[in-house]
Amino acid sequence: MDRKKCHIVPIAICLLCVVILFSSCGLKQVPDSPLNPPDPHNPTEPHEPTKIQGLEASILERKDGIELRWTSHAEADRYRIYRSTSRIETWEGIGETKDIQFYDIKSEENQLKEETPYYYWVTWVNADEAEFGQDIIPVMGVFSSQVEDELEPNNRLENPTKLVKGKEYDAFICAFTDAEGEIAIDEDWYVFERTDCTVEETLKVDISILDNFSFINHLKLWFYHKDGTIDGEEGNIIRFPSSRCLYSFPSDVSKVYFRIAPFGISENIGIGSYKIQLPSE
Repeated sequence: MDRKKCHIVPIAICLLCVVILFSSCGLKQVPDSPLNPPDPHNPTEPHEPTKIQGLEASILERKDGIELRWTSHAEADRYRIYRSTSRIETWEGIGETKDIQFYDIKSEENQLKEETPYYYWVTWVNADEAEFGQDIIPVMGVFSSQVEDELEPNNRLENPTKLVKGKEYDAFICAFTDAEGEIAIDEDWYVFERTDCTVEETLKVDISILDNFSFINHLKLWFYHKDGTIDGEEGNIIRFPSSRCLYSFPSDVSKVYFRIAPFGISENIGIGSYKIQLPSE
């Protein structure tokens, strides 16, 4: 009997080791993993990691590549940058930085294609090598060695170009098909602020499309006013060679925002230019 007990004990120990080994290899919830950091108010429950804020990529701002910008993160030791030619394809890591901007410059080693939409997202890494924010929405960037638009980056409502009456502005705009066949478009935002908002007034906006413009009859202007909320008006189709669009100011509105973008794009893909002016008369 003593000899049988000697055989049973080692077998039991081996089985216990196997159970421990397999349980350690299996999937399990780790509350403080990089993708599931603990909620500071409830450390036993995972919470959504903080993403990078304010991410934007330059569109026709540089002739040598694409510039990325974002808001600094208080807990970040450094940032990692990823790039793709599609919103949903495999992402390629292209660099790290401790700064809050990154230059994706075309070179012999970095063969960026001109007039091609590239998508970027940025994660932040803490001092413990944990990476956060992998599910951030990608942003699009485009460059051309032939085009540089000094009015960019006015492709967001939050950063419109302020227009002054009597001054003419040259601008570029683009539309492309990405690797998945999706249309990716640039849009330009402008704002005009009047000094007297106690009277009704009609704002005149003259837009001239140049002869070589790729979006003839495919450009549109939308008016908005922003006094607490954004209210959109019906868009105006901009036709070659020029159009005058009118906006009637309500008596209690001081600012008007307007957006210009390619519209009804199909085969008209590329970069085009136009002029915009608020007549002084």
